[in-house]
Amino acid sequence: MQQLKDNHPNFRDFGYQVIEQLGINYTGGRFTYKAIELENKQLVVIKQFRFATPNSGWDGYKALEREIKTLQKINHPQIPKYITSFDSGDGLCLVMEYVEGQPLSSRTFEIEEVYNIAQSLLGILTYIHSVNIIHRDLKPENILIDKDKKIYLIDFGLASFTANNQSMAASSMVAGTIGLMPPEQLLNRRVTTKSDIYSLGVTVFCLLMKQKTNWISSIVDSSFRIRVREYLAEQVSEEFIGWLEKCVKSNLEYRFKDAKIALTTLKQIQIERDNSQIKLSSTREENSRLTQEPSFWSDVGGSFGLLSMLVISFGGFLLFFFWTLGYGFFMLMAELYVNSVPNELAIEQLSNYLSSNSIDIVNRIAIFMLGIPLVTILKD
Repeated sequence: MQQLKDNHPNFRDFGYQVIEQLGINYTGGRFTYKAIELENKQLVVIKQFRFATPNSGWDGYKALEREIKTLQKINHPQIPKYITSFDSGDGLCLVMEYVEGQPLSSRTFEIEEVYNIAQSLLGILTYIHSVNIIHRDLKPENILIDKDKKIYLIDFGLASFTANNQSMAASSMVAGTIGLMPPEQLLNRRVTTKSDIYSLGVTVFCLLMKQKTNWISSIVDSSFRIRVREYLAEQVSEEFIGWLEKCVKSNLEYRFKDAKIALTTLKQIQIERDNSQIKLSSTREENSRLTQEPSFWSDVGGSFGLLSMLVISFGGFLLFFFWTLGYGFFMLMAELYVNSVPNELAIEQLSNYLSSNSIDIVNRIAIFMLGIPLVTILKD
C-alpha cells in the first residue's frame, strides 16, 4: 500500500481517503484514522492493524478481529456502527461510523451530569449484555460525549461473547485497564456481565472525583475494596453512595444482578445531597457510635473525660500488681532499678526471691510476665 505525501496511508483503492490520524496504539500495532468515504462523502473511522511495527503481534490482530465480529452483531444508536473491513496489504482494517465527540477523560463534569452519564451507560450495557457481549474495558477513555451530551461506547477490542449463564471462562492472559478491571478479571478468573458493572461504577467514581483513571489504582486496598463513602460522603446522597458501593463490590456476588436492575435502582434515587440528608446522616453516625460503645464507658467518658479513665485504669493495674506479686517483690524491683543492676543479675535475684518465698505457680507466672519486663523497660 502506498503512503500519501502527508504520511497517511492510501486507502483510495478501497474507497476511502484519510483526513487525519486520531490515535496510535504502539503496543498493539493499531492505528486509528479519520477518513471520508469517497462515494458518498460520509465521515468514517478506520482502525488498522499492522504487523510490520515494533511490539505488534497476534494479540493486537486478534483484538481488531474480535472488535469486527462484535460490532457486526451490535445495532445500537449509542455504539458506532460497523461498515466494512478489508485487508490493505500491510494490515487488517476496520471501517466504522464516525462520531463527533470527546472522551469523558478529556474534561470534568458536574454531579448531575455524571448522574445522567451513568444512566446512559447502563442503558447501553443492558443492551450489549442482552446480546451476550461483555465489554471488559469500560473506562472514561472508551466513552465519548458529543455536543448534545449524548453518550457513546467505543473500543470493543477486548469484548467477549458469553454463554447463556452470562459468564466467560478465564483467558490465557490478563487484558484490561489496571484500576478499572474488577478483581476477577485482574486475577484472570471467570468474568461475567457483573464485571462490566464494576468498571462502570469505577468510571462514575472517577468522574465524580474529577480524577484520571490511573488514580484509582492508588486507593484500592489489598482486598480490592474502594472506599467510596470516605471520598464522597459530603458530595452525594446516602442512597447514591449505597448504589455505587454495590456496583464496585470486590465480590461479584454482592453486585447488582444485572445492568437493568442497576439502572432501575439508580432512576429511583437522587444523586445530590441536601441539608436534611446531612443531618440525617450525622444522626445515624452518632447513633451507630453510641450503640457500639458499652454504656458504662460512655457514662464514665462523659462524666470524667479521658484523663479520669486513664487514672482509673492505671490505679486498677497497680492494685492488681500488688495483689498478685506482693509488696516485697515490688520493693525488690525498685531496689534493682535504683542500683542499676544488670539484667542478668536482676533476673537471678528475682529467681532467688521466688525460691525463698512460698509463691504459688499462678503468681510465679504473673511475676515473670509483668515484673521482669517492667524492670527492663524502667532500666532502659
